Amino acid sequence: MTGFTPDISAVSVVRHGVLMLTFANGLTGQVEALDGMRGPVFEHAPTPAGCLPR
Repeated sequence: MTGFTPDISAVSVVRHGVLMLTFANGLTGQVEALDGMRGPVFEHAPTPAGCLPR
C-alpha cells in the first residue's frame, strides 16, 4: 500500500461501466466507473458500444 491509496493489482470489466478491482492485499470489489468519467475523452463512454455508429 502506498500512502492512502491501495495498490491495484488487477482490473477486469464486469459489464458496461462496472469494473472489478483486485488490490495487492487480496481484497476485491466492484466500482461503477461511469459517474467519474468526465471530459471530451469520455464523451462516448455512457454508451455500451463506446462509440457512435458510423
